[in-house]
Amino acid sequence: MARQKQAADQFRVAQLLGRPVPYRLRRRRRMRHLVMRVDGEGLRVSAPYGVSSAWIEATLQEKARWILKRLETLAARVMWRPDWRAGARLPYLGISLILAVEAQARLWPVERVADRLLVSDPRCHDPAVMETLVMDWYREEALRHLANRVSALAPALGLAPPPFALSSSRSEWGSCSSRGRLLFNWRLIQLPPSLVDYVVVHELAHLIELNHSPAFWRLVEQVYPGWRDARRALRQYG
Repeated sequence: MARQKQAADQFRVAQLLGRPVPYRLRRRRRMRHLVMRVDGEGLRVSAPYGVSSAWIEATLQEKARWILKRLETLAARVMWRPDWRAGARLPYLGISLILAVEAQARLWPVERVADRLLVSDPRCHDPAVMETLVMDWYREEALRHLANRVSALAPALGLAPPPFALSSSRSEWGSCSSRGRLLFNWRLIQLPPSLVDYVVVHELAHLIELNHSPAFWRLVEQVYPGWRDARRALRQYG
């Protein structure tokens, strides 16, 4: 089966508004319409058997602006690599904070003030030190925010707020082990609050149903009715 699935994929390049865009094409027997998806894997196209390559290309041309915009948006999110200097923009709970350096000593070496993230450590001229300070701040903020959301959302599922830890996973926003150990990715603090809540509810529900059965999704829906939209949005962040 794996060989057949791989053979069905064709890798092509479309010229969209003068820009070469690689995409993966898969033909499906029971499809009636062409479906396009732009996510962390790039542009993926599913099309019915029998439609011509020219028709597929023409459809992509019609959606060229949408495709390019989605690719640019994803690139900006996934390729977040600040230069760790004053003026860099840092994602925080769905907004953007401007990294600022202040000579005046403060109670905390890193402190959020309105839309700025102030760093007052005398060593912050060193990008490596700046990165360490800001990453420590991110993790502290993640622990604080996630603790608040776990405490707020667990009772809706009939649970006492469970302990959890932070992870640095590159592939999971959250996880729940068979022993009930919850892990949340510290990078959640960079996402909009609504998506953080979805991940929290998702993992809390696994404490009751350690699967993705209909019963599990019913649990999620009773606390987070818009979980389908949240799941789709979450994929845009890698």
